Amino acid sequence: MPFGLNITLPINAGQFRSDYREFTDTQRYPDSVVNYWLALGTLLLNQPRWGRLYVAGLELYTAHNVVLEGMSRDTAKVGGWPGLSKGVISAESAGAVSVSYDTQPSLVLEAGHWNLTVYGTRFMNLVKMVGAGPVQIGPCGPEAGTVEGSYNSPGPGWSGPPMGPGWLGS
Repeated sequence: MPFGLNITLPINAGQFRSDYREFTDTQRYPDSVVNYWLALGTLLLNQPRWGRLYVAGLELYTAHNVVLEGMSRDTAKVGGWPGLSKGVISAESAGAVSVSYDTQPSLVLEAGHWNLTVYGTRFMNLVKMVGAGPVQIGPCGPEAGTVEGSYNSPGPGWSGPPMGPGWLGS
């Protein structure tokens, strides 16, 4: 298992390939690469926050990174620099023929490298939905505030930091 940890993956490479048929070529997309990104995603994505969308997010995260990994591997095979960042292609020409694309509709603003694959943009769209709404932290002592109830625990929740004089250096 990657990272020297005993991680239990919620899905395996076989399930990933079943859900994303375009990755069935195990020569091009080896199990070791798929499992690496599944394991890293398992460590990085907050499962309680993602809820029932967790596996969908994990698979999109993995697909995005597997594509970038494949691009780096293909570049190295022809003598290029693996991992060299190129960005989104918006114009290309060969002789008298040229093609350009309006990339703006397919980009997620402020998503950086996630815009390099369709899986990354889908992932970022889910991230925005999963990240919407309040998060309640609890339980806390009665001195913390008056918000009643908290996620998975009885009692008052934390109402936030004190906003009195001296807070934030004022």
